[in-house]
Amino acid sequence: RSNWLIEELLAESRKAVPDMNGQNVANTSWAFATLRVADLPFFEAVAEVMTHRCSEFAQQNLSNTAWAFAKVQLKRNEMMSAISERLQRIAPELPAQGIANTVWAFATLNIRDTALMSSLRAQMMQRMARFQLQNVMNSTWAFAKLSCADDELMVHFGEELAARAGSLAGGDLTVAAWCFATADCHNERVMSRLASDIIERIPELMY
Repeated sequence: RSNWLIEELLAESRKAVPDMNGQNVANTSWAFATLRVADLPFFEAVAEVMTHRCSEFAQQNLSNTAWAFAKVQLKRNEMMSAISERLQRIAPELPAQGIANTVWAFATLNIRDTALMSSLRAQMMQRMARFQLQNVMNSTWAFAKLSCADDELMVHFGEELAARAGSLAGGDLTVAAWCFATADCHNERVMSRLASDIIERIPELMY
């Protein structure tokens, strides 16, 4: 019955996409992506709308749609380029979640848009202390994966980890270690602190 319902929703959504507003496009894409429903006709229709109308849409609609495409592993370069150009113009308006979703999407799809990453890096550097921990982790992972993480960003990241040491799970430390290694960051103070935290949490990391 659930498969029947999803097929009915897809059939209606495919027809409705051209007339949807930004919020409906983003919400519907997010819902299908969360359900891991990678329906090509639906997402192609969304890509067409986003490519040609993204200037009409709010930042959250853009970042959530990019996240949805990454979630179902559909790479549409023209759409992502249009989203990038729009988000660069409104970068100061992006909340932490929007920054995290956007850079995660571009990294997951392996799209190295240096202009976008530079713009969002500037916002991240200014506001990282106000990010939730998961947004900090996901954003830094994305910058490292795309080889856009410089020493200044990684040191700032390390300082945030130190300030939030009590909130870090063992998995956060392993992700952080991967980020530092991938970014080839050799800041002795930051790396020493990270190594100490990992050693202390070895029993936790084993399970």
